[in-house]
Amino acid sequence: MAASTAHVRSSSLPTTTHPLVLSVEEQLTKLKASQHEASPSISNRLGGLKELYERVDDMIHSQFPKSHCIEHLEDVLGGSLRVLDACGTVRDVLSRMRESLQALESSLRRSNKFYRVGDLVKEYTMWALKTLP
Repeated sequence: MAASTAHVRSSSLPTTTHPLVLSVEEQLTKLKASQHEASPSISNRLGGLKELYERVDDMIHSQFPKSHCIEHLEDVLGGSLRVLDACGTVRDVLSRMRESLQALESSLRRSNKFYRVGDLVKEYTMWALKTLP
């Protein structure tokens, strides 16, 4: 019997993405989109971050190849740092507002120093205009 000289090509199919990777990528996309919203609430963004952590945790504890996990974990950590920075900024702004309001209240309690109230109100207004968007 003669050997066959026909050339056989193999068609490689595109690799399918694991469902866990798809869910992590979907959640990352949602978080990135929330950065560009006009006024995303901190609780919504933290909820999205919690969901992302849960999906990454599922991916880490599955039999999924660890090299893929590392790539997505870096994205998750970067997003976490951005959320923490935003929370720190909000905390600083709220702290400054509380200090200004306390100074205003104490000034209002002193009936003989009404001239100081106007200065405190102007100071707070100027600070708020510079700090708040």
